[in-house]
Amino acid sequence: MLVLRSLSKLLAGTAAVCALSAGAAWAEAPKVVSSIAPVHALVQSVLGGEGEAELLVKGTASPHGFSLKPSQLRSLSDANVIFWIGPELEGFMPKVLKSQNLEKVSFPLIKAEGIHLTTVRSLEKWERKAHDHDEGDHGDHAGHDEDHHDEHKSHGEHAHEDDHQDHKDDHHGHDGHDDHKEEHHAEAHYDEHDDHGDHGHEEAGHEEGEHHDEHGHEGHHHAPGSTDPHIWLDPFNAIAMVNAIEQTLVLISPENGDVYKANAEKLRKDLKALDSQIKADLAPVKDAPFVVYHDAYQYFESHYGLNSIGAVTLDPERGAGAKHLAELRHEIEENKVRCLFVEPQFKGTVGKRLAADLDLKVASIDPLGTSGGDLVSYEKLLENLTSNLVGCLAP
Repeated sequence: MLVLRSLSKLLAGTAAVCALSAGAAWAEAPKVVSSIAPVHALVQSVLGGEGEAELLVKGTASPHGFSLKPSQLRSLSDANVIFWIGPELEGFMPKVLKSQNLEKVSFPLIKAEGIHLTTVRSLEKWERKAHDHDEGDHGDHAGHDEDHHDEHKSHGEHAHEDDHQDHKDDHHGHDGHDDHKEEHHAEAHYDEHDDHGDHGHEEAGHEEGEHHDEHGHEGHHHAPGSTDPHIWLDPFNAIAMVNAIEQTLVLISPENGDVYKANAEKLRKDLKALDSQIKADLAPVKDAPFVVYHDAYQYFESHYGLNSIGAVTLDPERGAGAKHLAELRHEIEENKVRCLFVEPQFKGTVGKRLAADLDLKVASIDPLGTSGGDLVSYEKLLENLTSNLVGCLAP
């Protein structure tokens, strides 16, 4: 049996440390597991009719604080490849992969070649962004798009594993950590008169059985300056993910390689066309200020030049502190914000109360695309996100 020793070497610069075993040909389709719905949608589009990937985080469950069921542990153990974002998002995965000796079949897509990374924002960074937006500086998004587009013309031209590591190292230890600690010294109260102790970070409901698995979730926290893991909300990052998924599936199941390649090529074309349509749809509202429940949309906002001015909580596992909420309230009033967006994965009680007090419209946007109950395509995820944003922000 041929052992593919490292995708980081075989995929010409991809930073995934992932060794996958493959025979010359399998009688059955490869056993593929994906962590969250957006990853699953991309994987399934490349697989097409040549396999069915299993999804771990289903329904309105959130990867923040997720725990695996015993049946899901068995699926992971049987998998030929596991696609996930990375420990920055699925904090429950590293311990499981290590304990089950599954690191060799693991592909954290945050390390795929061509992925554009950014860092979690502090409120101060958001304030500077809002000021720059008012001054007419939109971050040169068109230039970013062109440069980013060029990165994906070839699957193997750029070997920048070291660049990604340097990028991450540069941002660890940012001076935002002291502010982060101060913000979370108290539980999230919408204002000083609210003494009921509601926490804005309660999840909308895990699947039955998730809370009591012996493999309890490993906590991870989105401190300002740490890597923002919501990479799939930039469509060019999605194209980079498709490239990595395609190449991986071709390596482990070469007899289906032509199908995977054709499916991936069609998906890339569809995503580029969708990107152009979304730009046109968002153009009338891209300057309208808004607030989100948590900082999950930075890649989408940056790609399309949108004007978010803050989040109710910077970390959905910890909620928000009173100091942070007071500062956010000031930003909302100063920027004449009309819309606050909540998420189906979280109750968002504090955000809804804040919106009621300030007479803001409240709408729901879903970064995972699972709020309707049924799995949707990646394209539909972005279409729904765009439609809900426009629906609230339009005059």
